[in-house]
Amino acid sequence: MTSPTRPGTELLLFQDTGAQAAPPADTTTAGPPAGETTEGGGGSSFFDFLPFILIGVVFWFLLIAPERRNRKKRELMLGQLAKGDEVMTNGGIYGTVAKIDGDVITLKVAENVRMRFSRAAIQQPLGDRPAAKTAADDAGDAGDKD
Repeated sequence: MTSPTRPGTELLLFQDTGAQAAPPADTTTAGPPAGETTEGGGGSSFFDFLPFILIGVVFWFLLIAPERRNRKKRELMLGQLAKGDEVMTNGGIYGTVAKIDGDVITLKVAENVRMRFSRAAIQQPLGDRPAAKTAADDAGDAGDKD
């Protein structure tokens, strides 16, 4: 049994003319013309990194900026400590500032009991004195008034 073929195809498959024939001009598989590059060569690298840039921006606004703001408020609060202020330490010890000597603060925790702490060990001031406010807090409070 032989498979049905079109007449003359057998001759074309086995025909050898001795000269190499040029491939047919098929424009669907041809590359770009000489001297031109394909699209996406240089401009796509920005778009490849765009998600990483966006993640960095979101990371900045959600984590880094608020932490910097809190650190500035804390440094301002620690800088405004004065003798007689009631404070709480990171360890939960309540006392009254008896003496400030640079970065060392002496707290009076009971009669005839004084303890020395690093300024960084003070968690928060207590009492009637309002906490230190920044200009950003004042601007935010101005919009809340009715």
